[in-house]
Amino acid sequence: MLKNFVSFLHFLATILNFGFCFLILRYSVRQLSHLFLAGIAFFSGVYPLSILLSYVTQNPFWARLTHIGYFIPFFFVLFTLALKQDKYLKVKAFFYFLPLPFILYLALFTNLIIYDINLRVFPTTGAVGPLDFIGRIYLIILLTIGISNLIMIYQRSKGFQKVQLKYFSVGATIYTFVGLITTGALPLTIPTSPFINFMTEFPAFFSIFWIGLSSYAVLRYRLFDIRIVISKVIIYLTSFTIVINVGVLIVFLNNQLKNPLPFNVIAPFIGVVSVLLAQLIRSYEKIGARYLYPTFYNTQIAIKELEEKITQSLELGVLCSLLLNTLKNTLKLEKIGIIAKKAGEEEYVLKEGVKFREKELILFTKDNFLLSYLEKRKKPLIREELALFVKRVKGERKKDFQVLQQKMERIGVSICLPLIFEKKVIGIIILGEKTSKDVFTSQDIELLSALSYQASVALKNATLYSELSERKEELEKFYRLTVGRELTIRELKKKVKELEKELKRGK
Repeated sequence: MLKNFVSFLHFLATILNFGFCFLILRYSVRQLSHLFLAGIAFFSGVYPLSILLSYVTQNPFWARLTHIGYFIPFFFVLFTLALKQDKYLKVKAFFYFLPLPFILYLALFTNLIIYDINLRVFPTTGAVGPLDFIGRIYLIILLTIGISNLIMIYQRSKGFQKVQLKYFSVGATIYTFVGLITTGALPLTIPTSPFINFMTEFPAFFSIFWIGLSSYAVLRYRLFDIRIVISKVIIYLTSFTIVINVGVLIVFLNNQLKNPLPFNVIAPFIGVVSVLLAQLIRSYEKIGARYLYPTFYNTQIAIKELEEKITQSLELGVLCSLLLNTLKNTLKLEKIGIIAKKAGEEEYVLKEGVKFREKELILFTKDNFLLSYLEKRKKPLIREELALFVKRVKGERKKDFQVLQQKMERIGVSICLPLIFEKKVIGIIILGEKTSKDVFTSQDIELLSALSYQASVALKNATLYSELSERKEELEKFYRLTVGRELTIRELKKKVKELEKELKRGK
């Protein structure tokens, strides 16, 4: 039974890693580092496949072929060198590759690395040869170099690349830790234990996390904050563990009774307890969110409060100040500006701004491609995404995206959040970079997108209110200047009353 389960895990790891390899080659931007990542994914699929074939065929050749897994750390090092843009990459790749054919030859055709393989029992038994330590040391050296390179790259990276590297680093750390322990250290200390031989298969399972996280990072241009992902995994795993342990405890206590209740009686009770625990876990999740990822939790609360406040404000100046100050302080922005159309006109004016130059923003918003893009997509425009669009699109659109990207970089614009009413852009909230230089995550964009709808309606109402107020003041002023003309006064009174009714409806 255990063998069938382990075989299924190897089959799953094979299919997923080959799938990740295909996705990287098919959909990622064709960078050298991405090709090396595809190499990692490919050999991470070949490794569990060879183990699976050894179980199915009972042929020792496939068990020996598992040493092809040494290509995984080799491509990992090349991946980090490509990220570093190392000018000696080819030379280093040659020297790192030299031991590989030697190790594979010894593993496949001699007994110097592995011998006496018995596939008829599970876990598979076997003994390491006198030169097995060479491969282990080679593995440890490569993984150590790769991790060191990754740390150096991360320290000097910024923006979107830094978020990507967080995903690479988390996956690589999990895989490297498991690999160093199960295939590096333990076989050297306890080389004859069947259980240790079985543990050397663990990296095949854990490669799914590494390749999966890395593939997500290179295939998506808008990433979740890895800290939130890890925190949620911790919360859900802890919650699941609590439910399972409580169920096991109930079964254990039931077995201690002189007359234990039958399982068909105790099972519904366990189900009821699990449902009640699930309700408590929801509260636990909220508490965990507050303490495990407080920045996002506080941002979420602040944005929700802002949505409520802006619906109650009709003064255009007050509304813009509220939006500007809340977003600036919550997201910790260096720059922020709000531009909107003048009442009854098509030109945009700066309503409120911090550190942005008014002339630059007005010229920026006169870009027809920008306005047409925002009206068509109805989504935030993110500068980091433009870099990827430039690499993927062709023709005139490529040039338009390049020009727009250059303008955003020159002015210091990170995000253009469109305020759309009746399919028209009536305003744009322009966000600069964060003071921390961190990239805007997928969670940030989701919160801003949700806010944009409420802000659009509030801005339209405030603009209408301002327009009606100005018209009413002009009529009242004209009314005061025409005192003594009875007919005109009656007409003006009627006009004012009509405007007052219209103003109330606008509220």
